[in-house]
Amino acid sequence: MGKDNRRGLWSRFLDALFPPRCVFCGRLTTREEPSCPRCRPYLPWLGEGEWDNARYQAFDGFCAPFYYEGRVQRAILGFKDTGRDWEADCFASLMVDALKRAYPEEAFTAAVPVPTTMEKLMKRGFNQTELLSRRVAEALGIPNLPHALLRLEETRTQHHLSALGRRLNAVSSYRSGEGKLEGSVLLIDDVATTGATLHACALALKEMGAQRVVALTLAATLKKTGNPVEKLDKNQYNDLL
Repeated sequence: MGKDNRRGLWSRFLDALFPPRCVFCGRLTTREEPSCPRCRPYLPWLGEGEWDNARYQAFDGFCAPFYYEGRVQRAILGFKDTGRDWEADCFASLMVDALKRAYPEEAFTAAVPVPTTMEKLMKRGFNQTELLSRRVAEALGIPNLPHALLRLEETRTQHHLSALGRRLNAVSSYRSGEGKLEGSVLLIDDVATTGATLHACALALKEMGAQRVVALTLAATLKKTGNPVEKLDKNQYNDLL
């Protein structure tokens, strides 16, 4: 029996023991479809170029399959609590599909997850962004580099800050870590809000040698907060770079 036949039998065996389910509602589905036919029409799909906060950022491109609302928001919050492997598989598949549609010709050299704080890592036991990045990298056949970025512990929690406050805080929160980079690098996170975290991480990745940074997230906030950088003068803007 060939390797492909054995892999097919193993997949069918696993499906019989653990039937694939829709990542958004839990209904049975197929391994090829992470969402079920009932959920799919009602998911808040994000079209290419629709996220306003992707402008004026250190990253060179942005891609996400969804807005962060409704069923998608509930599913992501649940995933942050559980870190289930099958959910990570489903979410990563959706992210890769969106990436290939948005950047069909781009050859990425590595995937880098946004690091979490030690406090969150100890509380959850995992970094959900690293789970996604690992699977995205595997699907694309590129290295996953979980230690390329460092998260500093002494910075303030982001969600209590204004949009500009988030950006200033984030720039001082992330530093380059291990190794050197080249070419186009994928920066992975679960949710993009103002883009402050992605901006800060992209700066660090470029310091490590990345020529381009494309941010790939599972979702982006629906609320159009307005990019705070548009309101800064030239000197203030340069201070953030």
